[in-house]
Amino acid sequence: KKKDKVTVKFISNSGVDVTGSAVLISYENNDYLIEFGQQQGMSNLEKEYALNLQTSKNLNIDNLKCVLISHQNIDHISLIPSLYKRGYNGDVFGSYEALAFSEKLLEDCAFIIDRNVQSFHKKGRKIEHIYKSEDVVACTNHMISRDLNRVYKFDEYMSYEFVPTNH
Repeated sequence: KKKDKVTVKFISNSGVDVTGSAVLISYENNDYLIEFGQQQGMSNLEKEYALNLQTSKNLNIDNLKCVLISHQNIDHISLIPSLYKRGYNGDVFGSYEALAFSEKLLEDCAFIIDRNVQSFHKKGRKIEHIYKSEDVVACTNHMISRDLNRVYKFDEYMSYEFVPTNH
């Protein structure tokens, strides 16, 4: 029997930069996304926004089973609501500590995105929202807290565990 392969892809800019954390693990036609954060700190806001918008659209969600988050920094979670804008309906798993402030941070991101889009529109640029507040609500309604130091299984071969860490 052919052995199934596990593939790990560093998407966004996480492979070359400190911001924009996003890792996709694929196994047996199932995708598991570890974080999905924005690229930050570019000197040109419009280019940064366009990069994050494109990143949010490039991820294929057809086989996406869940999202896992290690902690609630913006560069680790801020693009997750864009998945719900595109029709994703799966869960987001994290420890209680990781999820505790995520809703407030994501609401703030939606506000900043809206402010940026309005600013771009005033300059004559027609740029769409990466996501809006209603997408944050959809996202946070799918957030499920998991205990630290406990193994959770997807199936007999795939599992995950959240352990206490520092950034």
